[in-house]
Amino acid sequence: MSKLIRQISVFVSSPGGLTEERELVETVCKHITKDLGQHLEFVIEVLRWESHTRPAAGKSAQDTINKQMGLDYDIYLGMLGARFGTATDLWGSGTEEEFELAYESWSKLTQPEIMFYFAENAPELSKIDPDDLKKRLEFQNKLKERGVLYHTFSSRSGFEIALRDHLIDVIHRLLRNHRDELPQKQAEESNLAPLAHWAKLLEEKPAVQVEDLLFAGTQRIKYATELLEKYTDRTSRIARSTNKIGRRIEAALSKGSQLEGLEAVNDLRSSMSKYSRFLIDFIVEFDEALSIGLSDFSRGFVVAREKMPEETGTFVELAATIDGARAGTEATLSSLTGLSQTFELHQEGFPALQNQRLILRTLTKDFSALLERSSETMKSLSADIRAAHS
Repeated sequence: MSKLIRQISVFVSSPGGLTEERELVETVCKHITKDLGQHLEFVIEVLRWESHTRPAAGKSAQDTINKQMGLDYDIYLGMLGARFGTATDLWGSGTEEEFELAYESWSKLTQPEIMFYFAENAPELSKIDPDDLKKRLEFQNKLKERGVLYHTFSSRSGFEIALRDHLIDVIHRLLRNHRDELPQKQAEESNLAPLAHWAKLLEEKPAVQVEDLLFAGTQRIKYATELLEKYTDRTSRIARSTNKIGRRIEAALSKGSQLEGLEAVNDLRSSMSKYSRFLIDFIVEFDEALSIGLSDFSRGFVVAREKMPEETGTFVELAATIDGARAGTEATLSSLTGLSQTFELHQEGFPALQNQRLILRTLTKDFSALLERSSETMKSLSADIRAAHS
């Protein structure tokens, strides 16, 4: 016999420039439905203009979007980054207009639920429009004045973990207070799906589901830690090589041998270029491994908290694993200053090294920012886990 479940709709509102964040909202909603949907009997539908509007004529593009999207959704999820968006006939941007419509409805009917997020990972200053920044600050102040509590984030992992917790909290409230008002939908079940029996096992045995997610998270974080060790080894070798070449440069200068000096400078440039390519690939790979690992950890923690809250002893081990990874991240961060000094030591006065020096400075800056964001995310997640245990 098929089962009816409640459908909860989330309208995603944001200007351009937040494509990755919009996709992340979609992913988190799919994960929540997969992890908890059967348990709590709900499914999340994500409403986006990209997928839920069609070409049509109207007073303006925003007016057409407003009419087609309507206000028949349960959660308004707004986001702003460095861009405020294009002004409409009535408001400073389409996002602001969508918020105003949702807020007006909430003021009259106490629905939809309103959630707003601000990305703090701003682009380079040269790419920031002062007018956009002014409008963003004014909008933030408007939210404060109206009593709308918003959330800021500076990393993908931090946003994902916070968003998951926030959405689950709102879903609980909707199911508790408005279950009968939510539309019903036929639960999707199939014995023909390639992993149908596996999906059924995960749903029937929460401990298996939790173990599966935590194991996947552990493996990813372990791999991220191994990548840091690989980085440390490669960096130590390149530092020794740089010092050795630096001594060759100094010796050539003292002898007045232009040819030997030029050869040494070219060797240093080649060494720096190879290291730069290594860093580019490494930073992307490390970010992906850690982000996916923390996502799996977060999902495992949420499933355990929701489906088997009595097993909180598992949480302590989970927090300890994250703390260990955070310690390695912070140790690597503290070593970056020495790395920068090593590469700067023998480069002044050599125009041929100018571009490579700029590349390494930029990559080191990116890596430092990534490590700082990762450390903060792990600190926050560990604190949440320990709080749940206590």
